[in-house]
Amino acid sequence: MGQYTSNLLCHFVGRSRENDNERFELLKTIIEGKRLIASLEHPDNPQSFFQLGYHCENVGEVFGECDCVCFCDIPDNALSIHINKYSRFGIGFNKKFIAEQGARPVMYVPNNYLVAERGDGGSGGQSSTPRVPAEYFPYILTLACNLLPLLQLGAAPDALALNMKQNGLEEALGLFDRNIREAFFNKQYNPLVFSLIQGIATQMAYVKLYDATLPDDHPDNYYMEREWRCLKNVLFNIEDIECIYLPNSDYKELFKQSFPTYNGRFFIFD
Repeated sequence: MGQYTSNLLCHFVGRSRENDNERFELLKTIIEGKRLIASLEHPDNPQSFFQLGYHCENVGEVFGECDCVCFCDIPDNALSIHINKYSRFGIGFNKKFIAEQGARPVMYVPNNYLVAERGDGGSGGQSSTPRVPAEYFPYILTLACNLLPLLQLGAAPDALALNMKQNGLEEALGLFDRNIREAFFNKQYNPLVFSLIQGIATQMAYVKLYDATLPDDHPDNYYMEREWRCLKNVLFNIEDIECIYLPNSDYKELFKQSFPTYNGRFFIFD
């Protein structure tokens, strides 16, 4: 039986770069920096930022913005579709190493079929909730946030609010609009309520919609990416790298010159 998952999680770089030399330089920069960053705009923020508004129409995302680092769980000999979409320059880590940093697989939802909720047998029932996936998940998020002002179960303790500010965790409240954030720090909401809503949002960050009618090699068939997602920066040392993916042996020699201490393996696509 052929292998259909990998013991590595791989991240390919340089999709938007003009040529392979630029992609190689980007790969070197990432390894020298010892991190994969979740947000280009906020590279030093260790936490992910969520923002409502959605991109379901074109990239299958529930959020308008969701910082993350993406990996694929695809065996080396089956990477052709993936590298044609991204690049032939990549870095592979042991799956356990990446999982320990908080990454986990996304939940793929076919956007061609209605969402079935518990108890309705897939018929849509009497609920007014939209059942088209591109509408369903943003609706649930928006509804949860709009209900937040009704859940005034107590005041946030001074110590908790102060601790959140001192540790920069107030940025996690970016999911909510400014009025809700201000109300939270004015002690109008119970922190447990915030935790509940934030938990819902976190789970939504792992939802990926896709068109189930597309062929496997279509660039918008996201199901074929077998994605794992980490909602924060991924930190590593060169010893943590299990495999380097390169387009040809010339880049392998250049890589060895740049990183003589690298002891992992190489996978060359030529």
